[in-house]
This record gives sequence, structure tokens and C-alpha cells, in this order.
Amino acid sequence: LQVASPSGLYANRNFYAEICALVAVVLISERLWLWLIPVAPGLLLTGARGALLACGVAVAAMAWRARRTMRFALLAFAALIGTLIVASMFHKGDASIVIRWELWKSAVQYITVFGYGLGTFSEEVPKMASMLAEHPHNEILEYGFDTGLIGLTILSLFVLSLARGGLKTESFVLIAFFV
Repeated sequence: LQVASPSGLYANRNFYAEICALVAVVLISERLWLWLIPVAPGLLLTGARGALLACGVAVAAMAWRARRTMRFALLAFAALIGTLIVASMFHKGDASIVIRWELWKSAVQYITVFGYGLGTFSEEVPKMASMLAEHPHNEILEYGFDTGLIGLTILSLFVLSLARGGLKTESFVLIAFFV
């Protein structure tokens, strides 16, 4: 067993990083900067690109409501996160990107208007694409596969409704969660 990065106490490193990303979004939105110190290692040292992306997208969304000086700082932080993600993608020996790309292509290829039903990705895709996978490792693609274009439309309308009353901390957390 080879461990590439720390995971936390008996936890899946990706789950740990995702929780840290959601907490970081709350802390940044509420401007509780010092509380980021204990959260940052769980987000940065795990190497979880999805959690970094979620945090970066939410922080970029925060920049829209921020004042001019704060907007620059938030966009710089989002750009730093983007740089970390790109740098980690070119890490030698990381085959997960190639595997995920194939899963995503399979999921997109078989999205229909009505979908196949919730939780059917692991049963349907191997029949269609000769690829064995339980999930496409992308929540939006899995939701699209399961519920079809109609479900994706409803999800998109829900996400757009988050901004209707103005973006608040809860909206940013949901944005990060969906990413």
C-alpha cells in the first residue's frame, strides 16, 4: 500500500478535503481569516483536485459581490487554486485523469432526454461502453446520466435560483458542493 498524501485520521483523503473546502468557503465568505489556518492543510496537502476546484469556483463567485479591493484578492486566490490544480494534473504517474476522461466521455455519450433512472450508471454504462465503473466521478454527469436532459435543466434552474436573492454564504457553500 502506497500513500501519496496524508488523509486525516482514518478518512478518505478526498472526503476530508471536500469537507475542508466547504468549511473554507464559509470562513472566506464570513471573513474569518485566522480560522483558515487549521483548515488549509486538509485542503492543500491531500492533493484532492476536486475540492480545490470547488473552493476556487466558490471564491471566484464571491468576487462578484465583493468590493473592488477585496475582489482583486479573491480573484488572486482563485487563480492560485487554479494554478495548483493545473500543476497537480501534470504530476508524473497520475493515470486518474486519463481514466476519468474516458468515464466522462462515456457518461456524456449516453445522456438521453429522460435518463436511465437514479443509481443506474454502474449497471448501464458497462453494457454500453465496455467500461466497468460505479460512478463517472463527476456529480453533474452522473445526475445527467441518471435523470437526463430534463433533470439537468431542473438542476440548472435550481442553481440559478441561488443567485436570485443575492449571493450569501449559503449560496457559496452550495456552489462549492455542486462543483
